[in-house]
Amino acid sequence: RAKSFQWNGVDAYILYLSDETEEHQKRIQQQELLNLIPMGIGIYEIVNGETRQTYMNDGFYRMIDESRDDHLKKQQRNFMRSVNPEDFATIQKAVDRITNGSQEERINHRVECGDGQYRWFQMTASVVKREPNKITLYCCYANIDAAIVAQEELKKTNETLQKLYYQ
Repeated sequence: RAKSFQWNGVDAYILYLSDETEEHQKRIQQQELLNLIPMGIGIYEIVNGETRQTYMNDGFYRMIDESRDDHLKKQQRNFMRSVNPEDFATIQKAVDRITNGSQEERINHRVECGDGQYRWFQMTASVVKREPNKITLYCCYANIDAAIVAQEELKKTNETLQKLYYQ
């Protein structure tokens, strides 16, 4: 496809090119498949000790009730901005274990959702490729907020019952 127009009185043309290589088609099909999965799927890389988020599927954004664009604007290229600061150390310890040879980690942490509230998620991070200065992780997110809230309520109820019993 091409488009012609006048630029400062001179005919100009824009030629639109698209990459239809087999690799490109394969990548598009993979992303479409990942977007159909009803839970959160992410791809992360640890390069020279720095963790970067390289992909999140649409299922993740549905789980946090926020559009991809809104979430990315809020993050400002730092995925940790959406994580509750109290959970940074937990995530860093898991990253350290992966860097030191662990093949899989389960990390319970809170993520800020579209309504501004934090919800609990369990991320299972699995190493798929380990190179000298780069580790690639495939991650699966599950919403465990209801279970965590129920555990906290049960703990409070037990504490109240114990106080009443020992009075």
